[in-house]
Amino acid sequence: MVPAWYYRREMKRNSIQHHPPRTRKRFSAPHDPIQPHTLKIRSLEKKISEQGAILSSIREGIIVVDKKGMVTLANQTAGVLLRTAPDELLKKSFSEAMHLYSKTNTGEEYIHHDLIGRVVEKTDSITIRFQDNFYARPKYGNDFPVAITLSPLLENQEASGALVVFRDISEEKEIDRIKSEFVSLAAHQLRTPIAGINWYTELLLSGGAGAPSGEQKKYLQQIYSASRRMTDIIRFLLNISRLELGSIMVKPEPTIIRQAIRSILAELDVQIKSKDLSCDESYEQEDAAIETDMKLFQIVMQNILSNAVKYTPQKGTIAIRASLRRHENPGPFGNKEDYLQISVSDSGYGIPQEDQQKIFTKLFRARNVERLPGVDGTGLGLYLTKSIVDALEGKIWFSSQEGKGTTFTIALPLAIKNAGKGTKQLE
Repeated sequence: MVPAWYYRREMKRNSIQHHPPRTRKRFSAPHDPIQPHTLKIRSLEKKISEQGAILSSIREGIIVVDKKGMVTLANQTAGVLLRTAPDELLKKSFSEAMHLYSKTNTGEEYIHHDLIGRVVEKTDSITIRFQDNFYARPKYGNDFPVAITLSPLLENQEASGALVVFRDISEEKEIDRIKSEFVSLAAHQLRTPIAGINWYTELLLSGGAGAPSGEQKKYLQQIYSASRRMTDIIRFLLNISRLELGSIMVKPEPTIIRQAIRSILAELDVQIKSKDLSCDESYEQEDAAIETDMKLFQIVMQNILSNAVKYTPQKGTIAIRASLRRHENPGPFGNKEDYLQISVSDSGYGIPQEDQQKIFTKLFRARNVERLPGVDGTGLGLYLTKSIVDALEGKIWFSSQEGKGTTFTIALPLAIKNAGKGTKQLE
């Protein structure tokens, strides 16, 4: 006889086997309101990561500063160039993070603290080029020359900060130094044969080897004129190479402005009269004098005045103004020091607007005068002039309108503070 308990167990087992298991009720999870927000965060993080990778891969140093001049962003290259971790730069003002200064041709250093303020205040970019001689002093190691662009960051037409992009131009500077040395050597070697051509041409023109015929004399005069132009070019190249190599000698001495300018005008008297130009002079003080290098000052005035004569057509006007400025407000030197200001205005051809930014560039001539017949030029005069003015610790600027004329203005300190330590004089 089968026990009751066995019978109940078998019945229970059979019911489990013959009846399909219950299907589990599936519940869908309620909609998660955090999910879209999470996706946005991840997308934003991805963009930030990509932008960070782009900034790190850029070979120029990039620094972002706020309105107060504090660094808010610096890329990896900026940290490498300034020998400081990018995170450390974030704790500093721009002037602390990037110690900038410029060098004059006399070796004087001028520290620049106000660049960011100028960009933010004027909402205008500042470009510091190769020829501006700017240097950066890193936390460790040697100073290095830099090219920089500072641009305002605008929000609703107001500057909220500035973007600084800079790069090390040591290699370009070294190439330029080698080039200057080569030009100086080549110019020295060319002087002797050119001097021989000048001497023999003068001998033939004077009849020292027999009187030349009319046709021969015309050709000799053309040879002599071309040879003299070559002599001038060689002199310009020598002077420029000496300035660029920092080897010029600056010897301050009392210089009476009126006398120095009058001596230049006397040299240009023939050209002034041949074009029937009107020349007006005005000196605030007849005997005004400053402590500067007289020879360098005369080279500057020779270039400015000869350009005014050369680029002013017949019956034009030239005006010269010289005055001692004593201002309470900061002048062109950014301080309250007294200075001499000289302006030379002409009613000449003027400088086209698109050429004005390049006017102090080496070997550059404005397009409107390149095509003028009988108006020769090397494109070196104003580059040399600006270099000399820098050596004299001065400033030079101009205003011009094509077809109406140009005004060049020069500001010089009443006394040179740091005379150059070079050994060579300009010619």
